[in-house]
Amino acid sequence: MKPLLFFFLLVAVLGLSQCKKKVPTPEDQLPAATQEGRHIFGCLVDGQVWIPNGNNGTSNFRLTYDPGTAGGSL
Repeated sequence: MKPLLFFFLLVAVLGLSQCKKKVPTPEDQLPAATQEGRHIFGCLVDGQVWIPNGNNGTSNFRLTYDPGTAGGSL
């Protein structure tokens, strides 16, 4: 009986104890610098990490010209 009680007590102590979680600094969240041209970019903007996402490899900029609008003048 005592070994079983000791085992459950040991499991409870180990299970309920918490390790301190390391809060990453903003510099740790930036992508690593490379010299291989991996097209990775990240920066700090007002202390906040900014990493672009959502680009599927095509241009995100589109320009449409309609010569019929305003007589074709810009």
